[in-house]
Amino acid sequence: MKWVALAAIAAGSLLARSAFAIDKAACVAAAQEGQELRDAKKLGEAREKLLSCAQSACPEVIRNDCTGWLADVEARRSSLVFSVKDASGNDLADVKVSAGGTIIVEKLDGSAVFLDPGEYTLVFEAGGKQAEKKVIVAEGQKARAIDVVIGEPATKPAAPSVSAEGGVYVPPIVLVSIGAAGLAAFAALQGIAQGEYAELEDGCGATKSCTDDDVSGTRTKFIASGVMLGVGGAAVATAVILWIVDATSEKAPPQATAFGGISREGGFLGVRIPIDL
Repeated sequence: MKWVALAAIAAGSLLARSAFAIDKAACVAAAQEGQELRDAKKLGEAREKLLSCAQSACPEVIRNDCTGWLADVEARRSSLVFSVKDASGNDLADVKVSAGGTIIVEKLDGSAVFLDPGEYTLVFEAGGKQAEKKVIVAEGQKARAIDVVIGEPATKPAAPSVSAEGGVYVPPIVLVSIGAAGLAAFAALQGIAQGEYAELEDGCGATKSCTDDDVSGTRTKFIASGVMLGVGGAAVATAVILWIVDATSEKAPPQATAFGGISREGGFLGVRIPIDL
């Protein structure tokens, strides 16, 4: 019986040493593969290997090395947070996200998704519709927001009508605003210019000693005020014409073409509107 017990103990010891040898070999292999994957920037796979060799079952030397490498990999990992909305601005949750044919997530819940550094074409699918977005994932970037809209608005605002001659339809309300601003600028410049002119008359004008430098600033303000008057008046007049034409015609709004000029004596601005009578 004694020999049987000794044989059992010996066999158990042999099995323990064999298992330890297998575990040690697995730890060494995981540590080596983890380093190679880390250097290849396959950080997700590297993390799994390093977690394996950082366990308490591995020899202390290997375990310590793997723990340090694991901390480095965790710091270098990158994550994205997907936010997908429909055309009305509502958040979507039932969205499948894939890249290169590989599904990244089946449904969105606001959680960060880890991806290795690199360039990706992300495909978002929801309700039978798709949207794509190209991103470059930078190493170490955490919780980067990726915003995507799936679907188009039901109606799109009509683009401005442009003629071959360069005419552009401008809504009357816009022209009224331009006209009001132009007339206000005219009033302000005229007030300043008239005040300066009165000072010149009382000063160098009384002695007839005014130079071009003395009067150039005032002259410029008079010219600018004339331009503003032309702009404001033309814009208001055009708005009135467009309102009348829009109210009395079922055709497309006429296309307006602006023209004008500035000289030393003053400035002008006009609007040409073709009207079929």
